[in-house]
Amino acid sequence: TGRAASVSDCFGIVGVTRHPARHNDVAVRFVIKWQAGPGGAIDFRGTEQAPGPEMVIRRLCKDLNIIEVCFDPTQLHDMSMRLRREGIAKFFEFSQSAMRSESDKMLYDLITQKRLAHDGNADLRLHIDNADRKADNQDKKMRIVKREESLKIDLAICLGMSAYRCLYLNL
Repeated sequence: TGRAASVSDCFGIVGVTRHPARHNDVAVRFVIKWQAGPGGAIDFRGTEQAPGPEMVIRRLCKDLNIIEVCFDPTQLHDMSMRLRREGIAKFFEFSQSAMRSESDKMLYDLITQKRLAHDGNADLRLHIDNADRKADNQDKKMRIVKREESLKIDLAICLGMSAYRCLYLNL
């Protein structure tokens, strides 16, 4: 799952599968983060010396059995269309409204029910620690928000989107 960033922000990719021993649980397989410098922006194409998200997605899809790349269409539409046309992978536009509030709630449930396996990746842990929840009136929805405006939660959002699609797909 990719989540885009603007100037001075970050971009993340989180890959998940179903847990091999507990089919209704999720296992984090990889976490990749790019951080733009102050006032700078992320080079999405990148170079051989500093691969950007597009180059990394190409490599991951070539080297691994990637079933689907879900993404936030707000800022990744161009890149996803280019990769889709090339047949790199199946791409799924993940709505940042209703579907996102369901995935945020699912991630919260996976964490509190100890149904999420991970290796303790420091970047992912920090983004989850930076997150807070904004409850909805319904039990099926909530929103992950930043505890403080300056904190980053992009990887937590990526994880929620990835886990939601992973458990949705009948694999």
